[in-house]
Amino acid sequence: MKKFFYGIFVLITMSFIACGDKDNQETLKVDEKLYKYDSTSFKTEPIEDKSSFQLGYQFDKGEKLLYRLVSISETSQKVVADTTITNKIKQEIIYLIEFEPKSVEADGTVEAEVKMVGLKLIANVNNEKVTFDAVTTKDSLQNQRFAEFYALLNNPFSVRFTKFGEISEIFRVDKISNKFLKLRNADTVDVQTKNMVKDDMINSVLRPVVGQIIRKVTDKTLAKDSIWSTPQPPMPVMVFQIKYTNKYKVIGIEKLDDDKLAVLDAGMDYTVEGQSKLNDRGIDYNFSKPVSKGEGKIYFNISKGRIQKSKTTSSTSFSFTMEANTPQGKQKGRREELVSNTNILELIK
Repeated sequence: MKKFFYGIFVLITMSFIACGDKDNQETLKVDEKLYKYDSTSFKTEPIEDKSSFQLGYQFDKGEKLLYRLVSISETSQKVVADTTITNKIKQEIIYLIEFEPKSVEADGTVEAEVKMVGLKLIANVNNEKVTFDAVTTKDSLQNQRFAEFYALLNNPFSVRFTKFGEISEIFRVDKISNKFLKLRNADTVDVQTKNMVKDDMINSVLRPVVGQIIRKVTDKTLAKDSIWSTPQPPMPVMVFQIKYTNKYKVIGIEKLDDDKLAVLDAGMDYTVEGQSKLNDRGIDYNFSKPVSKGEGKIYFNISKGRIQKSKTTSSTSFSFTMEANTPQGKQKGRREELVSNTNILELIK
């Protein structure tokens, strides 16, 4: 089945029939200042501290936290054949996320409710600007066009995770997936399709968002200059599988008001597996191995047991050539693509 949640380039080229929508029409207000984010380093005070610590998450039942997550993705494509076609796409999504632990078990396992109370999209596709504010937009056509965003607004879901950030379950997502299907005039589809849409929403949208707030951390006892790594599931890119390993190092201890923060340097290693040559229906493809890089900085509040702020970036570039014999003679082409992602998380209150 095709993915239901496409990139912005596909979204803006699709059109839908406008429909009325009376759900979620209660008045929502968001202070516009909350959308303004800071991409610079944290204003903290470095301190000399050689004591050991752990990075386990510590939440109190019923406390309400508000996070701002900014997700910026940029894609540049170049296709060379008889003519040269270039596409440049930049998408910025700002989520305002209410996070409320509902239960905390003796071993530190937490079940929390997560709710998007604000969501704004700003995109530029080949110099054409697209904006969408899920709170203030009343246009039913716009809400339908950006259904995968609008369906998130004010529809809580639940997440369960361990003390060290292993996310075991994301659930109670039915309201979001049902809202999405209703906006797309597809709410009469069979149960199997509904479940596939729900699973796709969890894996494509919700898990990446929650994974910025609850990152998997080591259970080791740490101190300044400690290092560790976390293998990631393989990721398909064209004909290849890329196996990433996230690497972390404690580069300093800093103070924010009365709290002590561990400053973590984030990087990555990777390996690429797969064959570079492929023939498909008479077309010969030759793929270059993808090239990736990633870096970032994470401020983990040791005193309160949570991420205070983080900024991480990653990029992957890849290319391939193609050649085919046609009645007009041998035809050749080339495609190049660069994809970069930046995520900025801030604990607002």
